[in-house]
Amino acid sequence: MLRRSPRSLAALGASILALAAAAAPAAAQSCTLQYQRADNMWAAFGRPDGNLGTETITLQPGQTKVFVTDWKYEKKVNDGSNYYGSHLRVMTNAGQRRVRVLLRGSALSDILGSGTLAAGLFNKTSSTSGWLALDPGVRRETKADLVEVSCPAS
Repeated sequence: MLRRSPRSLAALGASILALAAAAAPAAAQSCTLQYQRADNMWAAFGRPDGNLGTETITLQPGQTKVFVTDWKYEKKVNDGSNYYGSHLRVMTNAGQRRVRVLLRGSALSDILGSGTLAAGLFNKTSSTSGWLALDPGVRRETKADLVEVSCPAS
């Protein structure tokens, strides 16, 4: 049996608390996007038909992740290293920071729907794609492919 002095136990407890306190701000600064995809291209706007469930990606400030949008992977869920973005239907910023997503659809109306956006939240890159900024807690419906997710550095 190993015996520890009260002083060494107190030091160990203080070290554990310091590590936990240091980890909390780092997690609060990350970007977290929850998203739901349909498993086929025919699913309606905002309807994540199929059995893919809710998927999540968490990025640190300055990080970007490119998604595989080839439809041959449309029924696969992300595994932590491979992220699939075909047939995105619902996305929610579940983090504490603004997150940016690059979407591609057959038309801008597929990407944005009929709703309006405040200036600066959508930057069109072509007639069928653009960057959408989601503030914390914002949920959006779409009918597009999720091409890329970015957590801005500032």
